[in-house]
Amino acid sequence: MVGSIDLKQPFPLGFHGKASLLRKLVNADAVQIFHHDKPLFAGGTFELSGSEIKALLGFLRLQSGPIWSTDCLSGEFEPAAAYPRRLAGVMAVFVGADNTDLLLFGRRRTRYQVRWGADPVPLPFFRPENERSCGWPSRDFQAWNEKRTHHAKPWSDVEVATGIALRALTQQVIVTTAAHFENLALHDSLTGLPNREYFRQLLLESVQACAGEQHSGDQNGNRGGDQNGSQDNGGMQDREQESCDGPIFGVGLLDIDHFKSINDTLGHDIGDRLLQIVAERLVTALPPEATAARLGGDEFALLLPPCYEDVLDGMPEQIITALREPVIIGHDRFSVTSSMGLSLGHARSEPSELLKQADLALYQAKEAGRNCVRGFDSSLQQRARIELETNWELLAGDTQSCVELWLQPQVPIRASSGARRFEVLTRWRTADGRLIMPTDYIAAAERNGMIRAVTASVLRQAILLLREQLLADNKGVEIVLAVNVSAADLDDICFARRLLEDLHAADVPPDSLELEITESMLLQVTPALKNSLGLISRGGVSLSLDDFGSGFSSMAYLRELPISCVKIDRNFIGGIAEVHDRRLVGGIIALAHSLDKQVVAEGIERIDQLGLLREFGCDWGQGYLWSKPLLPEQALALDLSRACQN
Repeated sequence: MVGSIDLKQPFPLGFHGKASLLRKLVNADAVQIFHHDKPLFAGGTFELSGSEIKALLGFLRLQSGPIWSTDCLSGEFEPAAAYPRRLAGVMAVFVGADNTDLLLFGRRRTRYQVRWGADPVPLPFFRPENERSCGWPSRDFQAWNEKRTHHAKPWSDVEVATGIALRALTQQVIVTTAAHFENLALHDSLTGLPNREYFRQLLLESVQACAGEQHSGDQNGNRGGDQNGSQDNGGMQDREQESCDGPIFGVGLLDIDHFKSINDTLGHDIGDRLLQIVAERLVTALPPEATAARLGGDEFALLLPPCYEDVLDGMPEQIITALREPVIIGHDRFSVTSSMGLSLGHARSEPSELLKQADLALYQAKEAGRNCVRGFDSSLQQRARIELETNWELLAGDTQSCVELWLQPQVPIRASSGARRFEVLTRWRTADGRLIMPTDYIAAAERNGMIRAVTASVLRQAILLLREQLLADNKGVEIVLAVNVSAADLDDICFARRLLEDLHAADVPPDSLELEITESMLLQVTPALKNSLGLISRGGVSLSLDDFGSGFSSMAYLRELPISCVKIDRNFIGGIAEVHDRRLVGGIIALAHSLDKQVVAEGIERIDQLGLLREFGCDWGQGYLWSKPLLPEQALALDLSRACQN
């Protein structure tokens, strides 16, 4: 039996298929091995509940000796009411000193008879009267049978001796198994890298190691000062400076860009193999004293060794470059990129804070376009706090009552116009009256799925405002409102239909509304988005391309999509005094006009900018030169009839 068990294999692999052999050795119905009262291996079944197992182990812990056995557990168990009802025979082989490591055999209750006998005694035995020997005494055995119902079959001496012989084997199995389970508990099963829990331990050890080196350096510095007769006047400030100048280590969080798309397109098997390849490349790219771990999904963590800050320069970029090498899996050959956030730790760092900081930096790397490394700085933490509070405000508020419309006029530059144009710029009004700017809440709304509700509220208010202006005495002057919409809105196949129905219900001309879309939305023109744009345009609502030139510009957008207006990004207007930007702005205006598109320049703040744009033939201007964003009643009251002459 012992020779058939492979003790080199981690348990229970070494015992695989051997449970029946173990039970047959001692004629048991069930066998189980416990390590620290936790089951490692079971053969057969005890048919016990969790509370019964707990009570049984607690009772066995009180026994003494290397082995303890009984065939009537109910007669031994204290308290009697708690004993396991289905179990009568128990043989426990104790391995550890505290009786929490044991090999446990069990036998069920069974019914059987025991014939008991005694010494022969004289008994009067009378035959019937008609018998010849009537009344003649004889000798016989006094005997009786006992029926047992709460017992198991008794353990024989050979079976008990076999249990003791298995004690050393069980101890070795438990040691091997415990080491195997500990390794599993600390490592990722797919890649073999340390897992999240193990990485946290290593991170704490790195902080402690830096603290130990710092303490040693402080002691050496103090001894040197005493020998020179000087005193340390720097106090905490000097020690803080020393901690910053002393050894540091890097904490990196890295994930694979667009991993979900790879998983969904090529399958989970390819995705798993890609994770293994990434793990192998990380181990190869890192110095021997560094650690790579997999935290879950496609997220990896790096622990760069204690050193001085300049040693870390270039290392993260080398890792990103190594992961960019082509990957070949079966018949598929492709390349992947990754993003990394990096934080620096020292003797006084909190491990949890270092991970938060690296996570914030990783988010910044993704915001910067991915395929790059970003380091943590304190402004990221402040920004994250603002975004979190904004998210709370969005979830707690009502989009209909919290979203406010503000208007900024668009002034005709090239020629006078019979229409008054305004861009709708929103603000979020909190319960305590604060205003949250779009740059702070729009991104949060997109992440938490509220952007559609925000857009719906803005369009509802814009249509209502247009209706009010139609009913007012505006001396026949047409009002046009330009509203920004998101990709999530246009991907909704019902968005265009609802918009046109709302305009019709309010009796508002469709050409009174213009929708602004950004270039980044057009990177992946889905069929739903293209259909929405076509339906909106055919319904009479005009479309403009916002921030043109700031993203991934393509002339195909202007040719293929029903766009009637182009808005030049404010960054180009701000630099229009420079030759390069001036030529670029002039080229955009000329191109747009050649395609029969109008042009709006935003961010105009100076007269010289206006003069150059007028020379280029720009159609409309928008900026602080005329007005900052105002509440609707204020903006509509502006007299801009002479503004274009400035």
